[in-house]
Amino acid sequence: MTSATASTRPPLSAEQIVFWLASLEGAADSFLTLSVGYRLHGRLDVAALRDAVDRLAAEQDLLRSRVEHGATGPVCAPGDPCRLDVRDLRSFPPDEAERRAQAISMFESTREFPLTSGPFARFRLLQLADTEFVLLVTVHHIALDAESVPVIERRLSAHYRAARTGADVPAPVAGYHDYASEQAALRLTAEAERFWSALLSRPPLPTLRWPGGAAPAADDAPETVHWSELGGPAWEAARRLAERAGSTMHTVLLAAFVDACVTLCGLAPGDEFEVGVPTSMRWDSRWQDVVGPFIHTLPVRLPAGDGPDVLRRVREVRLRTIDLLDHLQVPLSRLHQSLAGDRTAGRARPAVAFQYLDGGEHELDLAGVEVAGYPRPRLGVPPFDLSLVVYRTPDVPRIRIMTNPAAGVTAATATALLATFEQVLLDGAGS
Repeated sequence: MTSATASTRPPLSAEQIVFWLASLEGAADSFLTLSVGYRLHGRLDVAALRDAVDRLAAEQDLLRSRVEHGATGPVCAPGDPCRLDVRDLRSFPPDEAERRAQAISMFESTREFPLTSGPFARFRLLQLADTEFVLLVTVHHIALDAESVPVIERRLSAHYRAARTGADVPAPVAGYHDYASEQAALRLTAEAERFWSALLSRPPLPTLRWPGGAAPAADDAPETVHWSELGGPAWEAARRLAERAGSTMHTVLLAAFVDACVTLCGLAPGDEFEVGVPTSMRWDSRWQDVVGPFIHTLPVRLPAGDGPDVLRRVREVRLRTIDLLDHLQVPLSRLHQSLAGDRTAGRARPAVAFQYLDGGEHELDLAGVEVAGYPRPRLGVPPFDLSLVVYRTPDVPRIRIMTNPAAGVTAATATALLATFEQVLLDGAGS
């Protein structure tokens, strides 16, 4: 659904351009896509689910779009809508059906998206038995970010119920094309140009030397995703630090992560360290039911300092982040073109990233069907050399550390980082 004020061929948003350029540069397909899976048990109404996917594509701009080369750059053009593809595996023995489902899941996670022909999403339903299914949803990041997954789950659930009962589902009040069109209409002020020019033209950062060993041989396939839990004492320490600093858990955990990285890399007090902090642009309530990429990675650069001090770091992180957010309402899609000379040439995204997310249960609700998660593989080169995500859960917070072995960041690095991260929190709360 797109309002009358939005262009039918809006330029790609700033968030989309990042992934468009990455695809042109040959980035690993599995790290340009988001793959989620669900194991379904019960009497699933396949026809209703097929209709629900059709309705979802009809209301969401980016689920029926493609990229087209416009006169002034790439634009989002109307394309074929995504559909539900159903594969019946019931003719195979249960173990073989399961193995084939896993193979299809692997294939879908790494399969290329033809962005200029679309669609940007694939929905595949695998039927393993009369009441056993696997639903695979694979979407290119040009059409969605992690925050959009709950949107897809909620909207797909509503459309499934409507397809079975005949009820109406209120359409979103806006579409992603509205967001892209409004972003394109923004103008870069002189003050914003000075701010971002100064930020993007700062001196190079020191090379980060992580513990964990050298990069692996080219024919190795080392693990890049490492899961763990944040120990109870460390989590309680983070909570006490947030209370003492009058700050959020996000800021405290980010501050501890920065101190842990600075410590592990042995940076000198005069050095600087930069961390990418994914930040959502869904500030307007109109975008709450819209599928699309709304996340920018803010480059937060901080002095290394002369040793871990979480409370001091919290103050630095808070002030720097507020400064960046104050200057974020600019036409970022054209920012690099507007800055003169080669000040942004070769400017790479931060090598390190941190995120604090809700790790609760999925929101897919298909009446009468039990829904559980179905793990999807993620292969290829990670977008950052190292990233740490803390997931809030009802019980023990979970941690996902992603490492890029090609940059010398390995499983041993992840282990050392987690231990240092927890120790920084414990020491900070005890000081």
